[in-house]
Formats: sequence, C-alpha cells, structure tokens
Amino acid sequence: MKVEGTVALVTGAAQGIGRSLTERLLELGAKWVSIIDIDKKLGGTLAEELAEKYGKDRVGFMWCDIAYGDKLADVFEETYKKHNRLDIVVNNAAIQDETQWEATVQVNYLAVVRGIRLAKKYMSTENGGNGGVVINTASCNGFRKAWVPVYASTKAAIISLSRCLPEGDSAFIKGGMRVGAICPGYVETVLGKAGNMLLPDDNWPSPVPVASVVDGYITMINDDSINGMVMTTTLAGNLPWPFKSNQEIDSELKIFP
Repeated sequence: MKVEGTVALVTGAAQGIGRSLTERLLELGAKWVSIIDIDKKLGGTLAEELAEKYGKDRVGFMWCDIAYGDKLADVFEETYKKHNRLDIVVNNAAIQDETQWEATVQVNYLAVVRGIRLAKKYMSTENGGNGGVVINTASCNGFRKAWVPVYASTKAAIISLSRCLPEGDSAFIKGGMRVGAICPGYVETVLGKAGNMLLPDDNWPSPVPVASVVDGYITMINDDSINGMVMTTTLAGNLPWPFKSNQEIDSELKIFP
C-alpha cells in the first residue's frame, strides 16, 4: 500500500514516535491523518502546526482517553466519516507507570484490542471496507527481561496478538487487512526516558533515532506481503524478529502426537 491518498488514524500522536510518524505520513501524501491523544494542548498545537504546513483539510486533532472504549469508538467513527474510508490504523499510545498497573494494562493492551476491532469494522472487506493495515507499537522489552514488568508484559501480549491475528481472524485472512508490530529499542521520548529513570545513569541503553523507528512503520505500510510480522527497530537496523515456526515449536515441545 502506498501512503499517498490514504486515511490514517494514529493514537498517542501528540508527541514522540506518534508525532514523527504523523508528519511522515503527511510528507508521503496521506489524504488525512487523525491525531488521537489525551493531551489537548500538545495535540491541538501539533494539529495547528501541521495544518499550516500541509493543509487544514489533511490533519486534525481528536481528544481521546483510549482507556474508555466508547471514546475510542467515537474517534474511529469521526475519522471514517470524513472521507468514507480508513486505510491505516496505528495503535501507538502507551503509558509506563508500574504504580498504575491497571491503567497500564487498559491503555497498553486492552485499548489495542479495541483499536483492532474498530479497525476491522471500518476496514475489512467483509464489512464493506477497502482493506488496510494495522500496526501496533510493542517494544523490545516484550522479548527480554525488563525493569518495568507490567509494561513489558503488555508489550509481549501485543507481540503475540499481532502474530496470531493472520491465523485466527478472518479480517486478516480474507478481509483484505494486514497487521504488524513494531518493537523499538530505547528511543529518547518522554515515555522512554520515564522508564529509564529506574536505571543508573551510566547504564542507559543506546538511543535509537526516532526517524529510524518511523522507517519501520512505513516499511510495514508499503510492503503488502507483510502480515503478522514483528519488526525490531534498534541500532542493528529494522529487522523481522526470527521466531520459530509453529511446526518447529510443536515438534520440539511435542504438542501433537
């Protein structure tokens, strides 16, 4: 899928990776991008800046606390009604606060599941849509032992969800939809810095440029052969994670007789 002419919705888009991705989509010719965020000031300011640069008919801010399913449903519906289509959904919003573990699970995982279900409603050819792509923001902490266990476990769940959808959900099997997960390493964003405050100053991981991470999203959007891929975006580059196949796992674990 080429970005040009598409209608996109990005959660957590007021800053960090979401902000950079939103601008890249506009640079590449997206017809419309919905900036979805809980921060009214940052989201509104960004929408004004991008509207001045790319046109007010191409970008807009919609406030949403994605922890609440009805509010998330509203911004999906509003985005769809603008152009009677939806092509790209990026479930990017996240929080990283181990003291607020319930909110972390709500925002980081349950809202992603809701976002996927809403994307299916408007994008799947089975529902009269034109197909499209869903990209979920996970993390390399979904693979490794991390100092933020609840956050890391939500990212591991996103990885598993993104891998399983093309095998178990008709929208991603025959409904013209694709899905993938991006797993950044440490990125110098507000969220990344908050997590690393738990580490000694001399033990912070090496930062990955935000632009390099955004390259991973664009690769997933552009490549129609990608469905169920989990891509790591680190200083090693943007690479598909080398999972074993189900056949290899089943054989090693003797799952089937």
